[in-house]
Amino acid sequence: MHETLFASTEGRMLGVGLALTGLMLLAFGIGWHLYPDRILPYAIMTGLNLIIGRETGMSQARRLQLAEQ
Repeated sequence: MHETLFASTEGRMLGVGLALTGLMLLAFGIGWHLYPDRILPYAIMTGLNLIIGRETGMSQARRLQLAEQ
């Protein structure tokens, strides 16, 4: 299955996407341990960007940063 999945262009794109997703989760985990109070806006912005869209994600993260000040 490994050879047939990554034999096509779509399969290779899937592999790259999964690798980037894993690296992003690793980066959030490292950030959570080093800066637990500052990583939340980035996590919110990333999640909302993926689900709703870019404008909503950035505006909600900015609203959270202003509320903390």
